[in-house]
Amino acid sequence: MRIAVVGARGQLGAAVAEACGAAHETVTFTRADLDTTDDAAVAAAMARVRPNAIVNASAYTNVDGAEDEPVTALKVNALAVRALARAAETHGAALVDVQTGGLSASTSLQTSDFQAAATVPQGASLSAANANGAWSEGVLTAAAAAAVSKTGATQFRIYFQFDDNDDGRPDYVGFYSGDNATAANRPQLVVRYQ
Repeated sequence: MRIAVVGARGQLGAAVAEACGAAHETVTFTRADLDTTDDAAVAAAMARVRPNAIVNASAYTNVDGAEDEPVTALKVNALAVRALARAAETHGAALVDVQTGGLSASTSLQTSDFQAAATVPQGASLSAANANGAWSEGVLTAAAAAAVSKTGATQFRIYFQFDDNDDGRPDYVGFYSGDNATAANRPQLVVRYQ
């Protein structure tokens, strides 16, 4: 397992890095290595390292100083945490390919569907569902919307932006199929005209 420890020069960060380093590949970041208030720098560093876990031990701990520098304290203690959380989305966006008809000769799932060309690749990006059973939403591009058959079948292939997060476990997106026996489990295509 690859663990990124942010704030590795502090007391907590150094202890975590030492404890993790005995059993895991540990990549450490000090303030000099990574400005956690810079979203782009955080995203680039985590994309380069591709950790399985991120431990954030960085903090603005000077209580008196925080009163004098509230914006800096907010950036380090809140916004940096948000940037690290976003970087922890190890698979990137869930993307949607749209195929008028079936991706292969059949609309049932085929092994060849995973490599088949789509009518419109990356025709949408889905939001992250915040819990199992929650909704994930996306808006089709104009080209993807035009590829939806009004009289026949249309297949949507959903996949992660990054194919693997190197954790040695299978990576998958779980959606029910359109012919699931329980109607409430079937995905819905909601069309809104604007």
